[in-house]
Amino acid sequence: MSFVDKDLESIQEARILMESARDSHYMLKEYDQGIIDKIIGLMIPKIRENAQVLIDANISETQYGKAEDELKLLYQVLDNMESSVLSQKCIGVLEQNTQGDITEVGVPLGVIVTLLPAENSVTNTIFTALLSLKSGNTCVFVPHKRGANSTRKAISFIKNLAEVSGLPKNCLSSMQHVSNEGVAEITNHSATALIINIGQKKCKGASNVLHRPMIYGGTGSTPVFIEKTANIKQACFDIIRSRSFNNGILPGAEQYLIVEGIIANQVKEELINQGAHFMTQEEERLLLDLIKPCGTFVCSEVIGKSACYLAEKAGFAVRSDVKVLVSEQDYIFDENPYSDEMKFPILTFYLEPDWLHACEKCINLLKAKQNGHSLVIHSHNQKVTNEFALKKPVGRVLVNGPATFNSLGLESTLPFTFVLGGLTMGQGITAKNITAKDLTYVRQIGYPIEKTKSVQTDFNMSEDELVRILKKIINQ
Repeated sequence: MSFVDKDLESIQEARILMESARDSHYMLKEYDQGIIDKIIGLMIPKIRENAQVLIDANISETQYGKAEDELKLLYQVLDNMESSVLSQKCIGVLEQNTQGDITEVGVPLGVIVTLLPAENSVTNTIFTALLSLKSGNTCVFVPHKRGANSTRKAISFIKNLAEVSGLPKNCLSSMQHVSNEGVAEITNHSATALIINIGQKKCKGASNVLHRPMIYGGTGSTPVFIEKTANIKQACFDIIRSRSFNNGILPGAEQYLIVEGIIANQVKEELINQGAHFMTQEEERLLLDLIKPCGTFVCSEVIGKSACYLAEKAGFAVRSDVKVLVSEQDYIFDENPYSDEMKFPILTFYLEPDWLHACEKCINLLKAKQNGHSLVIHSHNQKVTNEFALKKPVGRVLVNGPATFNSLGLESTLPFTFVLGGLTMGQGITAKNITAKDLTYVRQIGYPIEKTKSVQTDFNMSEDELVRILKKIINQ
């Protein structure tokens, strides 16, 4: 009988994966942007054909979210890759001067390690894989244990598709034996150029990363403020649509709702019309027994569940068309059970007398647990929106739109992404919407000023004219 140490097995696998990905990157460096884009362009239709199967398997395993919403989201990711991302240039020659000299070159980073979440894991996998390849990098994935089997199948599918389409072997790969020791080995390996941690705060193996840059893309808890000049009906429609999409597990979904007192009754009425249910104290008590049975951490079994499902399991009745549960709160306090990140369709409702107090409340909410990377304001007062843009400690401020979609660059002017930087949450190296260029660095090339100006003087004088000019100079 043989015994295998699972931790040692995980460490060994991590080393093999990183070395293989490093070797693959040596070959991938020989591919120019045009070839890579052409290959990704061939891959996308194949991914779209198999999207339903991949999503269904993932939802079935994790029990998080709604298959129809996630499928719709994945199609949007693929559509945006085709329509905008593929046309971007991020490696090779980026800039040349008027003389044709190269002044900027985009350079891939190398091997990227991606720690995947349990939520939206297939969409995160596909987006990160295509982004890594687009930027000339190889990628090693660490699946979350909750959806490990379906995530590995998705990675295997994309890996085989990439290799059949002409990319180097092992340009994409996945850990099969995940342990804290194995994750520590993979994140601290000498070949690791960058870590993308998509919401795995509790991953012990990734908590002591030494000298490796990390992009953190957590879910976050987004405050949304409705100011008195807002289009209330549209604001409420956007908030309910956004918070209920995929049962509240998207990166930028609203969690805290702050409203000016003068419009509170209108907002409440419109929220109810759009599918909100304001809970009684007894209903809140029942819900908290369900979502926080131990009084501290959120129960993982309720993540990504619908509002009607939560109400039924908690033991109270709601209308069949209810999409979001709402808890009315007076103050922010450390023991508030709703102050933690809630990955299901619930809103915490606060009233404030004016926008100045609302501004302060938003800041306090963002700082309370330091887990907010985005903020929404519904207002048609430019002074107020500008003040929010200047003062709020977040990576993105969204104006008059649904946070779930606008934060990702869908239906908004922000760059399209599926990874929202979390620097303002105290995590990672950037607060930006992560794009392919963020997985590269720019090499700058400088030239002498004389050459840059290209000053050239041609003297076409005869010998007699030159002698005459010299005599004049001598006789002066």
